[in-house]
Amino acid sequence: MYHDLTTCRRVATVRERFWIQRLQSIRPKGLNIYVPLGRTVKSKQRAWRPKNWTNSHRPNSALTACVKCYEKTTNGKIKIHVHEGLDSHHRRTAQKWLAMTEHHSDKDIETDMQHSSHRHRIGVLRWLNENISNDETNDSIFKVENLLRTLLRKRAERGQIPVNNFGNFIKLVHSNALSTFLDVRTVLREPAVRELYKEDISICDKQATPLGRTICNFTAVSLQVRPGMPFPDPKTCPCLSNTMLFKTEDLLEGHIATCNPQLIKNPDLRSLFLYGAKFRQNMSAETILESLEIGLNDFVARKLKHNNSKEFSQRIEQWRILVYERCKQNLQKYMETHPLQFRETSGITPVVKQFQRIFAVCPVDKTTHNLGIVCKSYYQYVESTQISTKAYSVVVNETVEEILARHRKFNDVNGYIHVDRLPYQYGVPKFHKVPPGWRFIAGVCREKRQQSEEPSVFEIFKRLPHEAYCSTTDASKWLSGKLQLVMELLQMKDNESFQKSGIRRCWFIRVIDEVFLEIKEQQELLKKKDPRTFDFSTMYTCLQHQLIKKNVRIAVEEAVEYAHYRASKDGKCRIHLHSLKNVEDIMEHVNFIVDNTYLYTEGGILVHQEIGLPIGTNSAPEIANLTLYVPERDFINKMILENKEDEARKHANNFRLQDDVLTWGSFLLLQKSTDWNIQKPHFQMDRWYI
Repeated sequence: MYHDLTTCRRVATVRERFWIQRLQSIRPKGLNIYVPLGRTVKSKQRAWRPKNWTNSHRPNSALTACVKCYEKTTNGKIKIHVHEGLDSHHRRTAQKWLAMTEHHSDKDIETDMQHSSHRHRIGVLRWLNENISNDETNDSIFKVENLLRTLLRKRAERGQIPVNNFGNFIKLVHSNALSTFLDVRTVLREPAVRELYKEDISICDKQATPLGRTICNFTAVSLQVRPGMPFPDPKTCPCLSNTMLFKTEDLLEGHIATCNPQLIKNPDLRSLFLYGAKFRQNMSAETILESLEIGLNDFVARKLKHNNSKEFSQRIEQWRILVYERCKQNLQKYMETHPLQFRETSGITPVVKQFQRIFAVCPVDKTTHNLGIVCKSYYQYVESTQISTKAYSVVVNETVEEILARHRKFNDVNGYIHVDRLPYQYGVPKFHKVPPGWRFIAGVCREKRQQSEEPSVFEIFKRLPHEAYCSTTDASKWLSGKLQLVMELLQMKDNESFQKSGIRRCWFIRVIDEVFLEIKEQQELLKKKDPRTFDFSTMYTCLQHQLIKKNVRIAVEEAVEYAHYRASKDGKCRIHLHSLKNVEDIMEHVNFIVDNTYLYTEGGILVHQEIGLPIGTNSAPEIANLTLYVPERDFINKMILENKEDEARKHANNFRLQDDVLTWGSFLLLQKSTDWNIQKPHFQMDRWYI
């Protein structure tokens, strides 16, 4: 095979073909000993060079005798050595660009830089930062670094992948895994079908209700929480004397708390838990053709709205009948050969109901697809205890109706949708912690459905996307959009400052893709730097309300001030400035969201959260990001005032996504610094290494 290029290409994998092209060799797995000089040149065998690709061979003393690899002349100029050795290609390029600063314009230098690869430019910038200290830099060094940074992609300003137009589509409820055997996509491409309707049609599979919506009962359990619930005695608790689980040591304070489905004795129930919360449970096999009929009727009705000519109506109706009959034939043919696969499947069984009487079934932190099994009495006790902490105060001067009336007034003034509903709180176990902990999230209960009822195919087809709504949701969504603009402006300002000085004051990011792209593009700059991650284990629930209001105002005013400055030069800033023109309106919404964090249960709990924000609030991530932005900015500014610019530059590759911080090479500086931790006195921090 290795001597037959045509055969090799046929059997090689995609990655093998990639390396064949990259290495110009049909032996890309280390077997090739011939230099690829082209087809017309006689093969030349490689010379044997032991340890050529390792660092273990003896270094050349002549190449390592130079310590600094640059020198400062008497007139203040910096001359970089261009001898062979480590980073020699970066040093030669850096010296060329430094020499060009004396006789060439910035435009000429930038044009020359663009001829180098992105990776090479990053390498030159890394060498300058690592080897020439801030005390010895001059205007030429600053100019080269500034021009190199202008060619970097700016954080949070990368282009997004355009979404293709979906076009014509048929919406089908994927009610059963065997719906696949309708083979509707193949049918739509058949010549007889294409003759009646020539346009391409996509299939949009609308999934049935996930298993977690029917098997989880944490909402109903949380809504029954009462104030001051006593600790249930493990000796008399039904969770330990139940007959549905095998004996286990997965206990919390003597009560069962686990996510191990193998403990369930009933095999059918165990299989449901093994599928996980996001699994789409099959409906009956009869629903397959029902789903197809509903989808085809909907497609035809939409088409006839725009073209009701008699000829088109007859042709589209013939098309509908033909597609239905061909799909029905495909399904019947498969059913005849695989009858066992079409046995009936049940929904919520009596076994599930019996299980829910003893245990609370809930999602698990970090792995929401898994289902947690917690003693129902203990679950309610944990929630009741959490709401009794100092972060919450019992509301005694207002009723639920009065609070909702006040919210309605605010919503009516601002033109928002009002829903007479307050959020509740539910717990999610952290089984990855030792000992296990809890994360508490604010949720909104929808209208109740009888447990015996299961949605029909038509109900699933017409079902709108689920969106949790309470009395403050619309205001919180409006605020989230405005604060996103503030964050974008602060990132734009920081990018501009970073290009000039190499110092970054703004660490937060809005989407995780920003981190992946920047790390990928700056591999040369980040190499040899140790990445570390921090996690604020209690951030949302520890933010003081006065600190939130103060810092968010500072951040909003800073963003608006920058937008004013850039409005005449940047169209995006001009648009953002128009959206943020009323700072007091934004702060009014901040005050409304922060001051109206109420939690309610049908068991009689009505509390106001006086410290922190509930996880699950629409605008909570933006509020928390801007609250922490101010101390992070001040932390860097303090270094600059103390002439520690070199140290400040080491934090230029820090990222923070809400309560998670990623650093490159600045871990020890943050660990030793008291200023950064003083700015966050209320946060507990977990640290671990990558």
